[in-house]
Amino acid sequence: MPKAKDLMTTNTVWVDPDDPVDKAISLMLAHGLGSLPVIDFSGRLLGIISEFDLLELAWEQESRGNEVYRYMTREVKCVHEEDKLVNVVEQFRLHGVQQLPVVRESRLIGMVSRRDVLRNFRRPLVNLPLGLQAAQLETPGPLQAVVQN
Repeated sequence: MPKAKDLMTTNTVWVDPDDPVDKAISLMLAHGLGSLPVIDFSGRLLGIISEFDLLELAWEQESRGNEVYRYMTREVKCVHEEDKLVNVVEQFRLHGVQQLPVVRESRLIGMVSRRDVLRNFRRPLVNLPLGLQAAQLETPGPLQAVVQN
């Protein structure tokens, strides 16, 4: 069974807690991300800053400042690199997040998204009941059922 480390993306886009929120917004927009991990100089995961967190900017009468740490979520739901696929899926279902940080000893080593999990299921299926086998297409699309004689 695949583990978080098998599913994750390792070229993670992140921000420093002292970065300006404008940088976080620019990175999210440029990379099509809904959230970014916030890490310190040693790679330790400190929090997550999300689109939802940044909506606070629209409601504020007085600015809290411009640094990421002022808006980030500090209680981060994450998975460990050795967590099995079923545990990763459970975390997505329990917390309703789009992506989860993958950590090793509190250090960020990657991110796993719901889309990463779905990619795992695009593999060809075999030994289906009634002699049916699903063939994976070369391009993204539905699976085709093939009857075997």
